[in-house]
Amino acid sequence: MRKELEKRYRFSSWRERRRIGEHLLTQGFQPWREDCANWDRQDRRVLRIPRHGKLSRTLWSPPGKSDRLILIETWETASADSAARQLLSILGQSQADRLPDGPEDLGDGCFVHPPGETPAVFWTIGNLCCSLLSIGERPADVLDWARRICARASTRPEGADFTLPVTAAKPTLSVGTSETLQVSLSEEVDGETFLQVHSDKADLVQEKGRIRVCASSAGDQTLEAYVVASGRRPRAGRLEVVAVARPT
Repeated sequence: MRKELEKRYRFSSWRERRRIGEHLLTQGFQPWREDCANWDRQDRRVLRIPRHGKLSRTLWSPPGKSDRLILIETWETASADSAARQLLSILGQSQADRLPDGPEDLGDGCFVHPPGETPAVFWTIGNLCCSLLSIGERPADVLDWARRICARASTRPEGADFTLPVTAAKPTLSVGTSETLQVSLSEEVDGETFLQVHSDKADLVQEKGRIRVCASSAGDQTLEAYVVASGRRPRAGRLEVVAVARPT
């Protein structure tokens, strides 16, 4: 069944379609109120699911009204590949044979409910797998929300204060070997504060909360980390490293 699902969604081509993919890793992200049209958050739950990652689930409604509800689920997985596998599992729960492709400019891969069904959008960006579903009595548009949330999670914030210490376990990376990236945080990243790590070339994954960097090619590599907090100037740090090919 899994192979048939992969075939229907052309899963083998997803890696080629990624805009950011392996070069973005996000920790502690949850949607902010301004991303959600200033609606009220009615519920928030964070669950850790073995072998799948951390699931953040929030429910939103317009102030003083309950006829429109939007459910947002964000899976924080180990890597872009893990996020893609999580998205495929979610798509496999649909009763439809295959959901339509969503907007090409939304995330690394995106799918939507067809016209006439409950508005919903499913996508990945970096190591995040996200879904928005309109579940109230009155349907609500979800694509604008999805674009704002995706941009918040993945876009480097402007005006950052570059005072964040970022170091690597080793000053030189070996191609194909992962090393730990250390970001000195003064606060917990969860909810209103989250961490973005960007790489220009190296792949990024997390293992038990630790960020690992794996260079796929030799040469200079730039890594940037951002701590993004609601209502505060973002803090950032930059690290320049060199990747060398391993002797054959």
